[in-house]
Amino acid sequence: MPFGALFVSSEDLCQTPEFARTRLARHVVGQPGLVSVERPGSDEQIFDLGFPPWTVVTGRPSVADLYFSKRQRSGIYVLGFANGERYVGLTTDVVRRFAQHRRRHNDIRFITFQRVAQAKQATTERTFIRQLEAGGVPLRNRAEMSVITGEHDLDEVVAPSEQARWLERGPIELDASGRVEDADLRRRYRGQMIRLGNEPLGAAAVRVLSRYVPLALPAPRSTELSFWSLSCMPSGTRVKMLARLNLNMQEVLGLFEQDNVLVAALQLASSPFAEQYGSRWQSEVKALGFGLEDFQYKAAGHDQFRLYAEGEPDILRLLDLQVVNRAVRLLNLNLMRKGPSYWSRNHCFALADAVYGDASDKLATRGSGHSPRPPAGTADR
Repeated sequence: MPFGALFVSSEDLCQTPEFARTRLARHVVGQPGLVSVERPGSDEQIFDLGFPPWTVVTGRPSVADLYFSKRQRSGIYVLGFANGERYVGLTTDVVRRFAQHRRRHNDIRFITFQRVAQAKQATTERTFIRQLEAGGVPLRNRAEMSVITGEHDLDEVVAPSEQARWLERGPIELDASGRVEDADLRRRYRGQMIRLGNEPLGAAAVRVLSRYVPLALPAPRSTELSFWSLSCMPSGTRVKMLARLNLNMQEVLGLFEQDNVLVAALQLASSPFAEQYGSRWQSEVKALGFGLEDFQYKAAGHDQFRLYAEGEPDILRLLDLQVVNRAVRLLNLNLMRKGPSYWSRNHCFALADAVYGDASDKLATRGSGHSPRPPAGTADR
């Protein structure tokens, strides 16, 4: 038997896709019902990170007997599911965390665990998830992931085939069902829209949002509130924020005033830039006259960065670039597939009205009264 072979139940093995799609050297050994299985290629990447071989946990409500000492239960674990997916997590008590997973998932087949100091767990988990995702290991994780697969709530509103078509081609008409309405929420943030209307750069902010929303969101009217939300004049920031568009757990577009100039902070995927410009894509982006920052939110994983543009003309020029369009759609769709907007209770319907053109044209057509200046790079966040 080759070094590192695993011993798992033949019944468990037959329920995994690896049994069907991976060439496995197997033979009965010792006990009936046990087989020796070579590590599949994707799992080899897990073990290369320092994890021990899988332990079979099919049907177990607890793994307390596997991790007897409570002092040795803090670290990083990986779960193996019947469909071949894996899940990477951190915990201060792997026994308690496994029981929580078991209550939600009845298809857990394997577990592997390594001790990691609590202070290093978040960084280690992030590194492991990103390495395994980049290596093609199918992960059930959502946080830290750049690509989300499987079924999602968004599929009930925008069919997967339409999502794929939108991702490839850009804006398409999908909004036959109309908009959602919440009268209480509309009243709550009506005053914020009045404040924005009194801002010298308020109209410019609406015009930018009117350009961004159709190109950046699939079926924006149908997905409004549940999957994306607009904050109007949000407080608690170091700069004067005019508007913020949120998907899932993060901001993807922030519009703020700096030295009487409108500045846009745009979060988008980096992979389309690497595909178009190669390894020097960051230099190419800077040569276009835009500020660049290697800033990443946890929700969107490793495939993201931030671009800055100053002044309405340059912001609109940025949004007209095809590579930017592709990068925006890729990041935003993955975030929407992760789940609903966490900031829906801050949604400003009046601002969305103006973006759609459903409100008075007064705000959207008023000039800002300020001349744009060349981009000055990264803004103070």
